[in-house]
Amino acid sequence: MTINIHGIAYSPVGNDIDEEWLQSSRDVTIGDGILDIFREYLTTIINKRDTQKVGIGHFDDDENDGGIQHWLDEIKEMELDLEEDSENYDRFEELSLKLANRLKGEMDARSSDGVLFTILAERGGEQFVGLLKLDLNDEQRSVLEEDTNELKYEELNRALPEAESLQKGGTYPVFQSEKFGLTGDVKFLQEDAPSEYFEDFLGCLTSSASLDQMKTIINGLSDLKEEKTGAGLRPDEIREFESVITSVGDDIATNEDVHEGARRILGEDYEEQEVEDMLYEQNEANVRIDPDYSPKSVVLSLDDDIEVSAPISALSEDRLVIEEPNAEDGQWTVRIHASSLDRSVQK
Repeated sequence: MTINIHGIAYSPVGNDIDEEWLQSSRDVTIGDGILDIFREYLTTIINKRDTQKVGIGHFDDDENDGGIQHWLDEIKEMELDLEEDSENYDRFEELSLKLANRLKGEMDARSSDGVLFTILAERGGEQFVGLLKLDLNDEQRSVLEEDTNELKYEELNRALPEAESLQKGGTYPVFQSEKFGLTGDVKFLQEDAPSEYFEDFLGCLTSSASLDQMKTIINGLSDLKEEKTGAGLRPDEIREFESVITSVGDDIATNEDVHEGARRILGEDYEEQEVEDMLYEQNEANVRIDPDYSPKSVVLSLDDDIEVSAPISALSEDRLVIEEPNAEDGQWTVRIHASSLDRSVQK
């Protein structure tokens, strides 16, 4: 589906950047080649499947009255035009600079300097806001005309990452697609090393994509069980938890489903507040898991150098049975039931 861009504003961001300026499409001409770059970025964010590179943001309505969500709503409803001035441009530039300054406030010395682009675009008749924090591969001034800060296509095309390597970007609101069913207010994509500061600057509660969130929660529950009993989750307990999450069918699994799974596998050791505390400590207080993108396999590590990988579905079918050692001999027993065997040597 074609994305039309109606307005762009950009400003330098970084922990130690002293200069404060903002340029927008009101005063500079942005050519088709540059627009194509940004269309590809926005398309990548919207279409990106539910992976560990994706996050979802949720605004707290009580805390955002007149706050950042209000800013984004304002931008989303503006009438802007790349070809001519508009009375909305003053406010668009003001809010774009506010966003850039907030982002700078969240960055520290470890954060890469870059440029924040605030974009008003339209897809399928619905306007949305795109936010791109792009780290330039060359000196910042080389992509900008020295006197006007106008973007230069040849240098920009060379300095920015390819769309599939987008560093940090987000869209408001979230678009549903064939490969993405999570709901929320903001969809984040960070193809480079995920950084909390990029999500924190919008002031919303965040949760990981389904795969990463599910893995984090299973590990958290395993640690919780080990604290209680001295042993982590058994394979059959992992399977039991997974069956609770996938039982929601076409819906999205939430905190309530996590608690139901925890009750089943922890039994009398289950305490609601402890599970809530675990989710909070793992930064997964807002659970949104699409069962279609939950983990499909588990890797069991013995003595840190022997690994057994199996589909989760096999853990409850007696195809893979792992007997834990007793206190006397410390010997693990792994029984695998299969009808064929292939051998391969790997690095």
